[in-house]
Amino acid sequence: MGPHGGPSYYAEAVNRGSRLEIPLFSGDDALDWIQQCDKFFDISGTSPDQWVNLAVAHLYGRAGRWYREIGIPWQMIS
Repeated sequence: MGPHGGPSYYAEAVNRGSRLEIPLFSGDDALDWIQQCDKFFDISGTSPDQWVNLAVAHLYGRAGRWYREIGIPWQMIS
């Protein structure tokens, strides 16, 4: 649960004692990163309407700059 009683959308999940996280993405090996995101969303039960928001929060470096430069709000691509 989040701090206000609602669900928490922090991108981590605990599965049988192991911690699962969405890795940061810099622009290298996109297919592997997408597969890791899919695995995280499946195991954590993340609602599809949160996938883009969580993925965008894990962009950095070259990928983060690309996203900022295109100027499309994540709500429009989710």
